[in-house]
Amino acid sequence: MCQANALVGEAQDQDLKALPTGNVERLRTRYDTILTEAEAGNPPRPRRTGTRGRVKQSPACNLIRRLREHRNEILRFLTDRRVPFDNNQAKRDLRRPKLQQKVSSCFRSETGGDPLPSSAPAF
Repeated sequence: MCQANALVGEAQDQDLKALPTGNVERLRTRYDTILTEAEAGNPPRPRRTGTRGRVKQSPACNLIRRLREHRNEILRFLTDRRVPFDNNQAKRDLRRPKLQQKVSSCFRSETGGDPLPSSAPAF
């Protein structure tokens, strides 16, 4: 993924609209090869006879399955320049409101933040 990001960066430096098709296909093939090797090292757990329901899989197996299912979305940055490689900007956009929420415990109205009147019973 980091090599793919570097290739996309080089293409952007050369003012190309997208990576050449040959490079995209080669990167997709490499992605699939890596996932196939990962599946060989982390095979799904088999179903035991006489049991019902889904078999709980390992976190590695679940990750590999999700990476395979969402392949096009994960590799979209190869073909569409508008899609960033990471979502750091989205995290930065959320950081300030989350920090404010953490500091004040929550967002309150003026009346909600006022202390209790002295005649109210204390708990």
